[in-house]
Amino acid sequence: MPNRKIEIVTTNCRRCGKSISTLSRSLIGADALRQELGGICGDCITPEERQRIEEGTLQAALRQCAAAGTS
Repeated sequence: MPNRKIEIVTTNCRRCGKSISTLSRSLIGADALRQELGGICGDCITPEERQRIEEGTLQAALRQCAAAGTS
C-alpha cells in the first residue's frame, strides 16, 4: 500500500463546533480510532474516550514496531 501524503486539516469539533486542527490520517496506523474520535476537541472528549485514544495509540504503535522488526 503506497503511503499517502499526511496533511494538517482544520475542521470543527463535532460536539461544540470549536475550530480544531488534526492530521488527514493517523501517523501510526490508528485510522479507525481517528475516524471515530478524531473530530472531537480536548474540551469535549470524555475521560473514557481519552483512555481509548491512549490505549489505541499505544496498540497501533506496538503493531508498527512489530511490523518494522519483521522487515
